[in-house]
Amino acid sequence: MLSAHTVVLDSVQLDAKFLELPFDDGSTTFTIVLPNARDGLVELEKQIDKVLATTDFGQKYVQVSLPTASFKIERTLLETPLKTLGVQNIWSNSADLSGMAGVPGELRANRILQSSYIKADETGVEAIVDTSVELRVTEEHNVVADHPFLFYIKYKGIIVFVGRRVRY
Repeated sequence: MLSAHTVVLDSVQLDAKFLELPFDDGSTTFTIVLPNARDGLVELEKQIDKVLATTDFGQKYVQVSLPTASFKIERTLLETPLKTLGVQNIWSNSADLSGMAGVPGELRANRILQSSYIKADETGVEAIVDTSVELRVTEEHNVVADHPFLFYIKYKGIIVFVGRRVRY
């Protein structure tokens, strides 16, 4: 069981608690969005835009307990999301990847696999970049994350990963 002191926002509007765990690098945070109701994840997911737009965490600190967990997330075939972001030609025979190898048209992308690994245990939170949580200690309040929740990772204020934990 991961146990840490962390900053918290209790959102009445979303009926959830936001628990922000900073990584050692100072630029990355792991945020748990824990619905107040044990079966509240579905309702929370319906408001994902509001969840991801929440930024004002204030300065209230709590003691959080999170069951030891590992998340391995793999996503293949990223062609559609990358095309949405403007990456268009790397899969075609006319791809110009000559800056990496060969001549234009000789090299193209076949498949892009994204793998992520997040581990939460007694020592903190570890991500694929092998960082850990810096813990801060202040006043005592307790929150136990023992039911389904959303989480996201921000790097320099930009959300780079969103997921959910549903099994216990």
